[in-house]
This record gives sequence, C-alpha cells and structure tokens, in this order.
Amino acid sequence: MSDKTLDFAIRAFLTWLFRRRHPEVVILKIAITALATTVLSLVVGADVILKWVQLNIEVGSLDTYGKLAAGLLMVVVSICMLIAYIRFQNEQKRLNRQRTIIIEGRGLRDDLGESLSSVASQLGKGIQIPIILDLRQKVNETIVSPEATLPRIAAMREALNQHKAAHNADDLTVVYGGLAPVPLTVLSGVEVDDEGAIEVVDWDREKEAWRALDVADDGKRFSIEGMNSVKNARRVVVAVSVSYPISSADLQTTFNMPIVRLELEGGSASSHWSGEKQAALALQFLELVKALSGQGVEEIHLVLAAPNSVSFNLGRRYDRRNLPNLFVYQYERSRSIKYPWSVRIPVIGQAPEIVHTTAGSDGFAVEETP
Repeated sequence: MSDKTLDFAIRAFLTWLFRRRHPEVVILKIAITALATTVLSLVVGADVILKWVQLNIEVGSLDTYGKLAAGLLMVVVSICMLIAYIRFQNEQKRLNRQRTIIIEGRGLRDDLGESLSSVASQLGKGIQIPIILDLRQKVNETIVSPEATLPRIAAMREALNQHKAAHNADDLTVVYGGLAPVPLTVLSGVEVDDEGAIEVVDWDREKEAWRALDVADDGKRFSIEGMNSVKNARRVVVAVSVSYPISSADLQTTFNMPIVRLELEGGSASSHWSGEKQAALALQFLELVKALSGQGVEEIHLVLAAPNSVSFNLGRRYDRRNLPNLFVYQYERSRSIKYPWSVRIPVIGQAPEIVHTTAGSDGFAVEETP
C-alpha cells in the first residue's frame, strides 16, 4: 500500500468516524473524553519560560483505582474503534455494490452541455452507469425524421432492464434528466413506468445547470376548462399549459374537435421545481383523463407546454392499460399546421407509432393555411 493510499484511507476513516452517530461512535467519543481528562489530571504543575520557550511540567501519578479506570477506558476505546472500523468496512462494501443509473435524454440542442453526473451523485451513491438517449438529428435542432427516434427509446428501455436485472433493486438508484421534444419525453416516461422509483431532475436555464426538484410545494394546481364541450365526442384535445399559454389560433390550425384546457395557476418556466407539486399535477391530469374516459372518449390528443421533467412525469403516470388511446403532439412554430406529428402511445403488446397530421381528416383542420 502506497503512502498516498494509506493517507487517504486514514482520512476517509476518520471523516466517517466522527460524522456518524452509531452507538459505538458515541461511546468512543465519551471514552476518549474521559481518558483525556484522566491523563490531564496527572499534570499537577507547570512552569513556562517564554523567553527561551522552555516548558517544565511536573507529573503526578495515579492511584490503583485511577489505573484501573484508565485501563478500562483504553479497552473500551479499542473495542469501539474495532466495531467502528468493521462497520466502516461493511459500509464501503455496500457502497461498492450500489449503482446509480443515469438516463439522459438529448434532443433539443447539439452541444453536450453539463453532464448529469454531478447532480446524480447527490441523489444516488455508488458507481454511475450512464444511459444516453440521443434523439438529436442535427438539422437546426429539429426532428425531421421522428420515426428514427423510436428504436432509440426502445434501446434505452432494454438497457435499463438489463442493468436492473443484473443488480439487486435495493442497490440501484435511477436518475432521469433530459432536454428532448415533448412527445419523445412523454413516451420515455411511459416506457419506464414499471421500473420503480426514479429521481427526476431538470435543466435550470438561468443557472445553466441540472437541478433536483427540491422546492416546497406552493399548492398551485391546474384549472380545468372545456369539460362541457365534450358531450359524446370520440376524440378530444387536452391542452396542458405549465410553462406558457397554448394559443387557440395554433390549435385551430390542426384540430377540429372539442378542447379541454388545463392551465397551471401562476404557470411559468420556473413553476415546476417541486417534486410534490409535480406528483399532484400528474394525479390531477390522470383524474381528468379518467373522467373523459367515463364520458366515452376513445382518443386523447395531448398538446403540452411544459418543462421536460413535467412531460416525463405525466408519461410515467399515464395508465396505457385502462385509459383512452393517447397521441402526444410536437409543436413546430414555422409550420402552417402547428402540430404536424404526434407519438401514439402504445397499449400493452403494441409498439409506439409516429402519426403525421393529415389535414381534412376526421377531427382535424380542413386544410393547411397558406
């Protein structure tokens, strides 16, 4: 063992020793304090000559009881040190078994940006395993062939399954963060729905860094409008506004069906940093979809203006077994039809599908505006 390795081991052990509050550590601190007090009690006098920095100390002696007490304290210290070291070694072995799987979705920009590694290390311990979900097509940051992205999402799901099968569930932490188009983000959330607890993070555009959803819930929720327009409709648009409003004019370029709106009170680009709030919003969305299903709606066409983490969490909460078919749309400002394609979320046993909007078909705009 090299000197550097030995020095690191000693410092790591001491750091662990004095930060943890296991019983043996508490007893060890008390015993060391008592032993130090006993030793200092031997000093009965001291003369210090400052000019020459000369120190003369007179040392007394312990009686029989004092020697027994000191000996007992040394035994206690030794035993506690041994127990603490064994616990430290076991903790290190446990950390060596742990894995943090990092799923990073890329699709809205060509530069790599800051890695998820730094924020992931705060949420999970052990060795990090990155799974890069690269959905970029490098054409003006636009998805020109959405069909090509679907196999990559399937490959991400397969890689996640393989890593989870190879390790104990108690030793795994899954962290997701991404900057990808809304339909592909929702689909990614649907695909990992059955994979247990996932720590979701998002990109803070102001700080230009990944950030956990760690803000307190402010209690603000969706307001719901348009349920009275549904009646016996087979298809319904659900427009969810979290970060910015969804234009009625944009919706009219694409859809000719009832529109139900969910608008977040006080919605903005920075109103989503609470994990508890996102969970409540996802539940509210789910209850709305259940209500639409109860009214006979068979297809939900989802238009979503929300940060990546919200889109991902809505996908995770969608029950594709029992709810209506879900189509999630991509917004393209430059197109005459503002929502030119969608991802059809698969039901069990089916694969996802890209559906291009056809003007004039049932439920859609009659024709493209020039």
